[in-house]
Amino acid sequence: QQRGYFLFAISLLLLANALLLVDVSSIWLLGAILAIFFIGFNYLEASLPALISNLAPPGNKGAALGVFSTSQFLGAFIGGSSAGALY
Repeated sequence: QQRGYFLFAISLLLLANALLLVDVSSIWLLGAILAIFFIGFNYLEASLPALISNLAPPGNKGAALGVFSTSQFLGAFIGGSSAGALY
């Protein structure tokens, strides 16, 4: 059942990104697309640490969550820095 929720959340992210490729001339349409995106994003943001904790061996849960958090925040740092440099 949890796998279905993950696939649904990923589908929402893909749908929102695909909808952004069309001409978004209305602020209401943009708001709806952002709502679709963040429903999927927030589900994954809250659920992935729990999934990693369940899948990691008991002796390595801390290390697995540490690697996950480090890669998550490094991605945010590199993405933000790259966008700032390109702008």
